[in-house]
Amino acid sequence: SENDTPNDTEAAVAKSARTATTVPRASPKVPTYEYYGFVLYLMSSLAFLVYLLWSYLPSRFLHQLGIHYYPNRWWSLAIPSFLVMTLVYIYVALAAYNTEYLTLPMNSIENIVDEAANVAAIDNQSAARSAGLDQPALSESDWATIWNEGTDAVMDIPLGGVCEVLYGRG
Repeated sequence: SENDTPNDTEAAVAKSARTATTVPRASPKVPTYEYYGFVLYLMSSLAFLVYLLWSYLPSRFLHQLGIHYYPNRWWSLAIPSFLVMTLVYIYVALAAYNTEYLTLPMNSIENIVDEAANVAAIDNQSAARSAGLDQPALSESDWATIWNEGTDAVMDIPLGGVCEVLYGRG
């Protein structure tokens, strides 16, 4: 009868389970970056908590916890102040560097416009128009007023016009 002999499928599964080789678990050899980010989050949160406790708890409470040596409380205000002023200095220094050293002089060879440029010029009606290299722009113009009105086309703004809009006349 069927109950006396094992099913062929069950026997095959049992035999294959005994002889099958196990496949190793697919895992990276090094921890992934999510772990690093989580540990960094935990450590920075812990450091901020210690900073807040050190800044605001009274000295006798820290002594009751067994903490007798810690920096002066002056540093809890000085370090953030130094960091903020360092960031302000970096912004000011970068702006000064970009203005002083990276702005090309008007007679620099890099300011030459090629024949493919669509240079904007000011016509006699004080309106922006496209001018080729053979049609020079008028020298006396109010670029700031012209560019507030806008143009109908995409044009290259002459360097003198950019300087006048950004820094004013002379």
